[in-house]
Amino acid sequence: MENIKEFIINHKYILGGALIVLVCGSIFLINYFMNDNYNDNVIALESNDITTSEKSTTTSILVDNSFYVDIKGSINKPGVYKANDTMIVNDIIGLAGGLKSNAYTKNINLAESVTKGMIIYVYSKYEIYSDDIKSSTTCSTNVITYGSSTTTKKETTTTEVQSIININTATIEELQTLTGIGESKAKAIIEYREKTPFVKIEDIKNVTGIGDSLFEKIKDNISV
Repeated sequence: MENIKEFIINHKYILGGALIVLVCGSIFLINYFMNDNYNDNVIALESNDITTSEKSTTTSILVDNSFYVDIKGSINKPGVYKANDTMIVNDIIGLAGGLKSNAYTKNINLAESVTKGMIIYVYSKYEIYSDDIKSSTTCSTNVITYGSSTTTKKETTTTEVQSIININTATIEELQTLTGIGESKAKAIIEYREKTPFVKIEDIKNVTGIGDSLFEKIKDNISV
């Protein structure tokens, strides 16, 4: 025991210096590891911020701008189809399986952009040319757009439509509704068909007074 005390007394300066070095070293190591953990936390936080930003960007890119459009009438698969603001009427017709063979398309704007809540109605030729639709009728267009208010917005266009006349059965009055057909030609048509019924519409050119030029004017409005 005495030897230990004597050793401490004789080497007190050396031991004191070693103690100071030990304390300073401990403080240095503590500060080093604390700063290292701090830097790791900062990097982690920055990484989380970047990830969050990327997620936000991804979320904004994936925003759904789709809506639904109703298509009906002379369509192979009428129904409600999902669309977006880059699509046109022709795209919706394609989704619905295309037009039927009897579809009337002269009043359809195939390039019109579709909008939310739009109803597309495609008339058949029978609907257009039926006896219920006269030449002076104002027909509604095939596209109806509903606004956000309670008022229904409906675009219309005036279409001159003439009924299809069966030249084998039409009355003299019905025949006179055809362009260029007056009373005398109507009577001549009736007299001709009583002897020889029309087989095809071109046979009407066999009637006296009806030539190629007149036939061209009425061919789209007659049938047999």
